[in-house]
This record gives sequence, structure tokens and C-alpha cells, in this order.
Amino acid sequence: MMNESLPQPWEEIENLRREKARLEEQNEAMAGILDKVGEKADRHYMRAEEQTELAEQHLEKANTDELTGLLNRHGLKDAFEELMKPSAHETGDRRAVHPDYTVVLLDLDNFKSVNDTYGHAEGDKVLKAAAEYLQSHVRANDKIERYGGEEFLILLSRAEADDIFEKLNGEKFPVVVNDKDGNPVTLEVSFSGGMTSFKPSWGNFKEAVVVADRALYLAKQEGKNKILVAREES
Repeated sequence: MMNESLPQPWEEIENLRREKARLEEQNEAMAGILDKVGEKADRHYMRAEEQTELAEQHLEKANTDELTGLLNRHGLKDAFEELMKPSAHETGDRRAVHPDYTVVLLDLDNFKSVNDTYGHAEGDKVLKAAAEYLQSHVRANDKIERYGGEEFLILLSRAEADDIFEKLNGEKFPVVVNDKDGNPVTLEVSFSGGMTSFKPSWGNFKEAVVVADRALYLAKQEGKNKILVAREES
């Protein structure tokens, strides 16, 4: 005799169907929750990316000279400090032997007369052309800064010092400007400069610039359009 308390097969099937439907509803609800969580996470991630990009743009703008696109003083200071950091594995008093770097301080010759004769807008053309000229003569990882006014500073490996000296010393480059009547005039532009190799014993970047500036002053005194190498100083 069949036990009537046991569910009939069709009842078991119906129960399984209901349980399946309930689980599917739970899964759909959970998927909806996960989608919302994922969308929220995506929005947070996108906002974080946007904020990071904006911060990088602000930093780049803060470190860049607006006229020439070169580094400004703040940007070069950061670049120099990064170069002189000890290696990550160094601890205590142990420091890696950093390669020496050479500082070249350059000043455009007779730039004031360009501004006085042709106007500041044409003077800006000369500054931009000078920046492009310098960029074309250094390696991509060398640092060039518009130091101020018509002065430029190059920071490069000491091993490249002779090469950059040969490229820039006594050289001129043409720049086309317009006179006050709008007529094109080709100027032959030159630099005077001072060069010195940075010595870590100096302790800071400014000392190297002071030494290079002395050599630059002497180059101006000796007739311009030349780069002088500073005497070795401790």
C-alpha cells in the first residue's frame, strides 16, 4: 500500500520548479546589486583617473615655461633632485656613486636690441626659435630650462659636455622676424655661455649655476658668441 504522506512525483517537480524560480529571482536581484556596485566603482575609478590626469596637467603646467615649452626653474629643480637621489636599495650612509652632470648656462647675445628694434612680439619669436635650436642639439633625456628672460640652462651628462660644447660654441642660427613695417628680416642669433661640471660635494644645484654664470660673464666680456668652461673649483 502506497504511503499517502509522501509527495506525488508531480508535486516534487512543482516544488523544484518553484525553488528554481526563487533562486533565479535571487540571482537576478544579486546581479542587479552587483551591476549597481560595479557602476559606482567605475564612476569612482573614472573620477580618480580624471583627477589624476588634471593633477598631472597642473604639475606639468607649473613646471613648464609657457612661451617656449621648456622647463622652468621649478621644473628643472625637480628634475635635478630626481637625478641626484640615491638608489632605492641604498640604506644608511651608503650612497651610489652618481655620474657627474654638466651645467651649461646660456644667454642670447644682443637680445635687448632685438626687442628695442623689432618689438617684444618679434623678441618672443627669437626666444622660441632659440628653444627649438637647443632642443635639436641635445638628447631627449637631457634637461633644458628657460632660466629667465633670454637665459637658458642645460643639464646633461658630463660625458656629453665636449659634444654640446662643439655644437654650440661660436655657432649662430638664423631667425626671421618682421620689422615695424612688416618686412621680413633674417637675424643671425648667437649665445654666450658658461659651462661647469656639477660636483656633489657642493651640496646644491645653485652653486653649479653660480660657477657657470661667472664663466658666462667672462664670455660676454671677451666678445660674446662663445662658451667658456669654468675653472675647476672645489
